[in-house]
Amino acid sequence: MSLKRFLAGTRFYRLITYSAEVDDDIAHRRLHKLKLKMAERHDLPDVRIIGSRRFWRVPVGCVYAMALSAVLNLAALRPAFSVLWILSGAIWLVLLILVMLMVEKGRHRGLQLFLFSAFFHAALSLATLIAGLILWPFSGVFWLCWSAGALLVWAAWRMMNSEEMFRLGRWCLANKMRRAHTKALQRPSEKRALKRAKHRNEPDR
Repeated sequence: MSLKRFLAGTRFYRLITYSAEVDDDIAHRRLHKLKLKMAERHDLPDVRIIGSRRFWRVPVGCVYAMALSAVLNLAALRPAFSVLWILSGAIWLVLLILVMLMVEKGRHRGLQLFLFSAFFHAALSLATLIAGLILWPFSGVFWLCWSAGALLVWAAWRMMNSEEMFRLGRWCLANKMRRAHTKALQRPSEKRALKRAKHRNEPDR
């Protein structure tokens, strides 16, 4: 219960809730609500393509901070070197980038996965700490790597809940609503055009 209350007070969770409302309005074709939401542009970044350099650095920074924290947690445990570790790290980075691109498209699932990624890396950092306390409680290398990894997880969480990320997420959702609104307005005209074409093709009786 306390975790839910904590999440409810964060900007990123409010962004996820707002995204769910947008998806519901699109699914039920509430065009008037979409127009009202699209009109709320006072807090959106004034850009033509995805973010500005200032805003785009936030999700990119989150991705690299989480990926690097996983690398540092792995280094803290000092496993035997294997090419599989490098391959799995590259795959994990690609997956995080794909999640970030889903956020850029304004997808509700992408925002949820981004939040789950932060919790996964926090859990990974906690598991690394427990293993390190058992295996190398007095190792300076372990504490250095683990501290750096935990600091990166904290930095990623702060960036996710920053004002820039909140505004960028709403801007991506505004673009999604605009596409859905335009498509919904075009749909009736397309049906009427098909109906007129059908009547023209019918032979005169």
